Amino acid sequence: RITGPIPASASPGDPSRDYPFFTTSDLAAKHDYVEEEYFVEGHAALYRRDGEVTATVDTAGPYPYQTRVLVRRPRSPERFNGTVILEWINVVPIRQWDYETDWNLTNEHLMRRGFVHVGASVGRLGIHTPTGLRAWNPARYGSLDLTAGGTLWNDELSVAIFAQIARALKLPSGTSLTGALRVRNVIATGQSASSVQLQRYYNSI
Repeated sequence: RITGPIPASASPGDPSRDYPFFTTSDLAAKHDYVEEEYFVEGHAALYRRDGEVTATVDTAGPYPYQTRVLVRRPRSPERFNGTVILEWINVVPIRQWDYETDWNLTNEHLMRRGFVHVGASVGRLGIHTPTGLRAWNPARYGSLDLTAGGTLWNDELSVAIFAQIARALKLPSGTSLTGALRVRNVIATGQSASSVQLQRYYNSI
């Protein structure tokens, strides 16, 4: 289930923090892009995987989750090139908050060429830590949960959640993350620890 766009009642820097974490809405607007935040929730399988052999599915699942995505898309459908860059948002253990490495390094190119960029928060450290989303703004992000109610603490659901988000982009049902835009291709991307997760996903699942 997709909920949103989640409204923002304040500008970046406001003490209420009622806006998306690490918003770049001003930058997007300069390129005639729209930035929107959505909540995604459902039930995810738990894959037993090591990145070298075919994963197996834990029969005790699936497990409930709720997370958020940040979508940047062209305001005009005519500018969309048909491809979504889906970034597994990186969480550096020493910082323990979301950082969209690919978006921050390539956003001008992506917007000039008409890509949609979607940043997906699928790492526990970006949500369930003293510097994570839930602590940063409990009113906005307090319902987010990647631990199945505190029972899973090692990102066991992350790959299934990421795959569900990719599927929702390609085959929307109900609320679409890209509005009226028709998606032809979804390219998964991630840096550092996120790239390791994607490598294991590709090799095992």
